[in-house]
Amino acid sequence: MKFAIIILMAMAMGCAASRVSLKNDPVRVVKATSQRWYGGMEQSGWGTNYRFKVVHDKTAGITFDTIWIENRAYIPQLSPYEIQHRADFGAIDTLTLYCEYHHSNYPSDEYREHPPLSVGPEYDGAALLIYRKDGTRLSYAIKEITSLPAVYYP
Repeated sequence: MKFAIIILMAMAMGCAASRVSLKNDPVRVVKATSQRWYGGMEQSGWGTNYRFKVVHDKTAGITFDTIWIENRAYIPQLSPYEIQHRADFGAIDTLTLYCEYHHSNYPSDEYREHPPLSVGPEYDGAALLIYRKDGTRLSYAIKEITSLPAVYYP
């Protein structure tokens, strides 16, 4: 009986230790990746997909505004699944933000490109996530973005 109680206590402590704690930061990026892609059709272009796994306190009223990467501003997107099921998650929410750089060879698609801006926020790291907490604009510096192998579409 004592052995069963000890095992249950150890399991409870292990579960408590594996929970994510945000301490004073309401947002933390736990994983950041980029993946180059190349279109297979003539003049389909090339680009980079970015994904950021973000842990945030859902009760803090946080909205995500912009992600700055290499002096380019991107509007972060959520997947349709995450938008639909946000109410099902716990108080500390883990979600993935997406953005894409797309270079097209068609002149009519220039709006999809993100030209680098000469004026942007200064930050230390690979990217900067700008968000709002209860209306106050805050930022989180992303130190590193892991490059995944390129994708070559047929």
